[in-house]
Amino acid sequence: MLNVSSPWGAMKTRNASPDKNQRLKLSDAAKYLGVAPPTMSRLIKAGLLRCKVDPLDRRRKWVTVKDLDRLKQQSLND
Repeated sequence: MLNVSSPWGAMKTRNASPDKNQRLKLSDAAKYLGVAPPTMSRLIKAGLLRCKVDPLDRRRKWVTVKDLDRLKQQSLND
């Protein structure tokens, strides 16, 4: 099982139901979606996914599980 952590709490496994407002780092979000980390950057640049920038470290970006689930649902409907 995959451990995905965040500063607001850890998801125990990939199969766990995360809180919809939970934030994930881009690398963890890529694992959540099953894509490569560069794909996450492309999705953000294309405007398909919103991200928040960490105010203490501008290199670190976060996405919400709610936005990831929305993106998943849109890709299934296309």
